[in-house]
Amino acid sequence: MSQLSYRPNGSRIYISLCAGNNWSRLDVKYDDGAVHIDCLAGNNGWASLDKIIFVPEDETLTYVAGGVGFQNGWVNFGGEYEGISYYKDDQGNVFLSGLAKNGTIAGTMFTLPVGFRPQSDLALFGCNCSSVYSRCDVYSVASAPAVPGDVYVCDGANGHYSLDGIRFPTSASWIAPSYQNSWVNYSDSWGPPGYWKDGNGLVWLRGMVKNGGIAQSCFTLPVGYRPPKRILLSAISNGHPLTRLDIETDGRVIPQAGYNGWFSLWGCCFYAASAQSNQIPYLKPNWVTYGPDPAYMKEEAKIRTNKLIDIYGMVMNGTEPGDIFYLPEAITDTTSILGMYQRVP
Repeated sequence: MSQLSYRPNGSRIYISLCAGNNWSRLDVKYDDGAVHIDCLAGNNGWASLDKIIFVPEDETLTYVAGGVGFQNGWVNFGGEYEGISYYKDDQGNVFLSGLAKNGTIAGTMFTLPVGFRPQSDLALFGCNCSSVYSRCDVYSVASAPAVPGDVYVCDGANGHYSLDGIRFPTSASWIAPSYQNSWVNYSDSWGPPGYWKDGNGLVWLRGMVKNGGIAQSCFTLPVGYRPPKRILLSAISNGHPLTRLDIETDGRVIPQAGYNGWFSLWGCCFYAASAQSNQIPYLKPNWVTYGPDPAYMKEEAKIRTNKLIDIYGMVMNGTEPGDIFYLPEAITDTTSILGMYQRVP
């Protein structure tokens, strides 16, 4: 069978995670495949890898600098970091990536072409920028101050601005949930809250909810749309505090931390239990699978390939900043334990 790459597209990518009671910043390096955690200031000993999904180097990205073009002074960050780009997979899901700098805050970074826009008027995402968390909106309609397709940087800082974690379907058959615990739809303009599972087993959430109880479920996913272990995803809510969305094995979707003026589900996705992988990376010494609390017991960090690389699980106790494990450049057996093939730390 053909070889499969487990590394990014020739540049380093930069992703936000939940870690302890803080945000964390994690890089995936293209040159040695290191999954590297940069900062866990004030952490309580764990990091969730559940939001790491990226496009491997075998797939073709469309780079903004060579296509639609930057606006309002934004440019690629440069160096070893991925340039701003977008990609659509075989299920019609769009993934943005890359690190930019120097542009206008409260301004459009670039405009996505037709066919690469969300199925709603607007979609709202959290982004990591200059060690703070910020908001970035993607437009499908003209609505001041943006035009259709605009990737609009709402706030934050421009020393560096990462788009990794902005992802959405362009053609999905959304299922409306039944709300719980006083949670309700924030506004149809942001896409009525819903869920959908694509043909590869990736479950997507969309929309914004409000008014419910933090740490109480907003709705429950049915059998077939649930993870095999508890999922912890970084998210964004009004005020941009630490915002975390948990998805339980019984299907409960829980805004675990943040505010309830609005709470965005955009960008939150995970593989259903039926799609889980058996590939286990070799953790670097001191990093171990998280397991003090059975309610949060996770499988070891794993990866899969289906035109996307997905890393998930919870780890703890390692050296930070530092590498957690290494991704192989390519392997030929997709069911093998990765530690047998990759560079052992």
